Amino acid sequence: MPELPLVGDEFAGYRLRSVLGRGGMSVVYMAENPNLGSLLALKVLAPELAADDAFRARFLAESRTAASLNHPSVIPIEVTGSSAGLLYIAMRYVAGTDMRQMIKKRGRLVPETALFLLGQAARALDVAHRRGLVHRDVKPGNLLVERGSEDDEDPDHVYLTDFGITKHAMSRSGLTATGQFVGTIDYVAPEQIRGVPVTGMADQYSLGCVLYECLTGRVPFEKDLDAAIIFAHVQERPTAPTALRPDLPPGIDEVFARVLAKQPGDRYGNCREFIDAARVALGGRPSTGSQTFALPDTQTAVVQTGGRPPDPALEPLPGPAVRAATGLPPEVAHSGDTIVSHRRYAGEAPPTPREPGGRRAPRGPSRPRAGRWYRRPRWIAALSALVLVGAGAGTWALVSGGSGSHPLAMPTMSMPKPKPTPTSALMNALKLTNESPQAKGQIPPSTCKQQSVTMVTCTNPSPTLGISQATFQTYPSLTALYAAYEAQVKSLNANSYTQNFNDCNDSHVYGEVGWNHLDQHPMTYTVQQMIAGMVTQVQAAGRMFCNYLSGQEYIIWTQDAGNLLAAAFGPVHGDVFDWWVDIHHNIGFAGMPAMNM
Repeated sequence: MPELPLVGDEFAGYRLRSVLGRGGMSVVYMAENPNLGSLLALKVLAPELAADDAFRARFLAESRTAASLNHPSVIPIEVTGSSAGLLYIAMRYVAGTDMRQMIKKRGRLVPETALFLLGQAARALDVAHRRGLVHRDVKPGNLLVERGSEDDEDPDHVYLTDFGITKHAMSRSGLTATGQFVGTIDYVAPEQIRGVPVTGMADQYSLGCVLYECLTGRVPFEKDLDAAIIFAHVQERPTAPTALRPDLPPGIDEVFARVLAKQPGDRYGNCREFIDAARVALGGRPSTGSQTFALPDTQTAVVQTGGRPPDPALEPLPGPAVRAATGLPPEVAHSGDTIVSHRRYAGEAPPTPREPGGRRAPRGPSRPRAGRWYRRPRWIAALSALVLVGAGAGTWALVSGGSGSHPLAMPTMSMPKPKPTPTSALMNALKLTNESPQAKGQIPPSTCKQQSVTMVTCTNPSPTLGISQATFQTYPSLTALYAAYEAQVKSLNANSYTQNFNDCNDSHVYGEVGWNHLDQHPMTYTVQQMIAGMVTQVQAAGRMFCNYLSGQEYIIWTQDAGNLLAAAFGPVHGDVFDWWVDIHHNIGFAGMPAMNM
């Protein structure tokens, strides 16, 4: 496999002068055109991507489409192609910074600056969406900021970059064929996680996450585990911005309730409409095609005459040209220092998996069950997020707020009662599992909630065994099932997935292996063989992964009959394992009876 070039090398006809940045998928170099002496940014993709023929063909085709985007806020692409077995994009070099560094340095941005910069990105995204392109990775690091002229007569300019590795609007989700995730989890839209076709509404959601961070100094879902962040994007509402920044107008909460809605159809019509709504909520007027942000006369008067003192946590106000463009009086002064966000940034090491000291002795008649520790960590919902990754399909419950409209004051009107959701085949299968002799009472239906026709979450299903949560989801195919399984394992294993490296049993807390209904855990078969139908149900009925992490034992398992992916966790490894043994042997679907071991 080819290797990435080094600084000083010549690559694709360019001389590499320095490294501008590194990511999981590419390295960006400052490069020089030896004929013209001009500088450009050269992005070279990871060698494994170039080895993927499907990705390579799509990349070259879509890079040409992205290069045809003629918009002032889309960074111009000069050349795309391959050299020495690697894919690359040559684009304009932007001297300046990006919004990630701005937020990291200043803590947060004043609303006028944030809207001025993101308004440019919103218009660029709308143009791309009309061309059928979806960026899929809108984040502060992909918003380059070129400083204005020295005398500040020209305002700062934003360039949206990385359009060269987007996907077409109707292509599948962010999971590639190799299980890589396209997108950054702090800003990823719920539909990208669900594995359904993605439109430009996903970029609007991501842009909303960026503005949220600009105004509050933190991302919408700030949690310790990546899996918990993924879960939150799909199931939770973010903290209202005014709860973090009481000085913001209350109307901005309704704007974010809409732009961060879980269902794409509940968001704004386009990105520019979202930015205009945010402008109005923050006290301005919607744009009319220009880049101005005109504050109302009343608010200007308040600022000019003193009014509420400036927030000492805000960044320094923008230069004269931006202040004039946004309607801020030039004489407004700023006092105080900026705050520093406590948000961790990309590049930090993920939590390191660990095993508890010593082995757990097998349970016998003479040894009572260990006491329970019920302290629930603040990321307890994390495991539910894991089954959301992949190419699963299904109907999802709407958990976000609507557009923020107020109820009508008409007491004679009544809303029709929603029709109850029919009980799914998955929920029925779990009810039958709870009635089986071996698993009786260990997964009561009262503890389980049907999230959709393909997903059920059970909270504290077995208090006697201290199971904190269990989640079940079915997938349309074995391929989709094992893509989700691999993503789950990576989320709990420092982004690493290795097959058949250790057994999971009553005393082994860390491993990945197959399982069958003969109580055997064969370490012979691979995921690829199981997807291809080369393994019988007697040989291996599914796979499992176990890991003890941050005081909790996790078990992730698949059941090929029914394309089922499930997960459970609790504080005591042996208890989680005992519960899993009884449950997984007794789950059966229509035409696929449980084994009742």
